[in-house]
Amino acid sequence: MPAVGRTYWLTEPCRIRREDNSVRIERPDGSPVRIPITDIRDLVTFDHVDINTSALSLLSRNGVTLHVLDHYGNHAGHFSPSESMSSASVVRRQVEITADPDQRLSVGRALVLATAENLRWALDTDLLDPALLSLRNALPDCKDSDAIMGQEGNFRRTGWTVLDTQLPAWLRLNGRTRRPPTNAGNAFISYLRFPRCTGVAD
Repeated sequence: MPAVGRTYWLTEPCRIRREDNSVRIERPDGSPVRIPITDIRDLVTFDHVDINTSALSLLSRNGVTLHVLDHYGNHAGHFSPSESMSSASVVRRQVEITADPDQRLSVGRALVLATAENLRWALDTDLLDPALLSLRNALPDCKDSDAIMGQEGNFRRTGWTVLDTQLPAWLRLNGRTRRPPTNAGNAFISYLRFPRCTGVAD
């Protein structure tokens, strides 16, 4: 990722091309816009976008992520720089760990606990302390992934309730709902969660 860069939102149909060390945005109703690659952190595109491999290569080499949204603003996909992808040795090691039940459970417990501790830090309230203590005590006794996920779900339900204490009334969740979300707070959480970054259930 560039040390300095901005997110550019391309809200109209356009063509994205490379021009030396710049990205050239060609719009049907105006002259091309040239942006130095060092000024770009992310490109977010809506609707119809035409991009070639030369431009994609430039984005990749400079750590720029291209996000593609459809006409309605839904996430359609993204192009990530090559260095952000796991190497073959990392993937192989991950597979080895998942094949070992003890290691798999150990990693699962650690991920769930770290996520819970991050939530406690982010909300900055001692209202989550009892639930976090309960999770810490329960995780060592979890003997399979279903048990770990059950403990994670218990903590998250408490987390959503505590979050409601910090939100205005119109944005409160009143319990997490999805597919479809039943109120503004749940719709907002669902919208913020694209693209999905983890395999941990929300």
